[in-house]
Amino acid sequence: MASPSIRVTYDRAINDIRILENYRRDSLSLEPKFQHFVAEVVLLRLFSIIEISLKETAMKLACQASYRNGTSPTLFINCKSTIDAENQFMNFNRAKPTRLSWTNAKYIKDSIKKVIPHTEPYRTNLIIHSATFEEMRKVRNHVAHRARSTYTNYKLVVNTTFGANLNIQPGPFLTSIKRIPVAKIDYYIGAAKIILNDVTNG
Repeated sequence: MASPSIRVTYDRAINDIRILENYRRDSLSLEPKFQHFVAEVVLLRLFSIIEISLKETAMKLACQASYRNGTSPTLFINCKSTIDAENQFMNFNRAKPTRLSWTNAKYIKDSIKKVIPHTEPYRTNLIIHSATFEEMRKVRNHVAHRARSTYTNYKLVVNTTFGANLNIQPGPFLTSIKRIPVAKIDYYIGAAKIILNDVTNG
């Protein structure tokens, strides 16, 4: 069986993001309401790509897979497979099993902290990008759920972005360039590529 490769995870993610970039670019010729819809769908898929890639990378690192630059991780425990890695993340050196989550830097750090030390580039680079990742999560959650609980966090992102208390739906928020030089959906696409490059490179 082939050894786990972080490059495979990274290359697949970047290819998937390029597809989203094409959808976003093609949508620019559509009416605004359709641009809004496409931007929301792109964000949902983009966040999923990040989440899956971060999970895969952590599990492969736990199995001693090298970073893309060729360096090897230093671990608290070496895992035999990605299934074993998931089990060790949940149970190794814990009083009781923990619930794993890959949707923001804090949750990921808590999920892997007993296996992957805080000095590993995966963790240090993830923390560097934690604010952007968390912002994306808040907007993504409101796009996905449209609930009162998700609106509160989404509204904070809107207010911080525009410097004003605006009543704006996620679609227009993602595509607007009236107050900012780059549409948020384009910023998030670029940020996703940077995050995945940094956490997988070593």
